[in-house]
This record gives sequence, structure tokens and C-alpha cells, in this order.
Amino acid sequence: MISPITSCNRTGTDKVKIQVANNGTDTIKPSDDVLLSYKINLNTRVSETIHLNNLLPGQTYTHIFTPTIDLRSFGTYKFNVTATSN
Repeated sequence: MISPITSCNRTGTDKVKIQVANNGTDTIKPSDDVLLSYKINLNTRVSETIHLNNLLPGQTYTHIFTPTIDLRSFGTYKFNVTATSN
């Protein structure tokens, strides 16, 4: 998880930005569907399917989810982020 980061001074909407690493031994090919998703607290999970252009073992990819989130309300936000491929 790259952002949002801890802050008490939220002024509007934020984008969820994550970094995915290929920790395996095989290349993730453009034909492989990669499902990225996140869930905040008990809210509905947000999912997006992406196609990477040959993510080699040890390489990373940064993804910004399309919907924005509003974290202006005071509280603790627990993020659950997942990435799966076929």
C-alpha cells in the first residue's frame, strides 16, 4: 500500500495506490488476468482486473484504483488489499 498514508488532515477524496511485486519464479504475461482489490473496514470490496506487460520475477508494478475514497471522517481505517492471477 503506497497511499493513502496516515494523516489527521484529510481535505477531500484520495486515490488508493498500491504496489504489486512478482515474488514468484515465472513471468506474469499480458495474457494473465491479475485481479487487484481492496476493502476498507466492513465496506464493499473494490476490484479491478489488469493485464501487465511481462512482469518479470522481482519486478514491481504500481496501480492506482479508479474510484476515489473519502477518509475525512475521524477514525481508524483498516485496508485489506489482495492481488491474484490466473
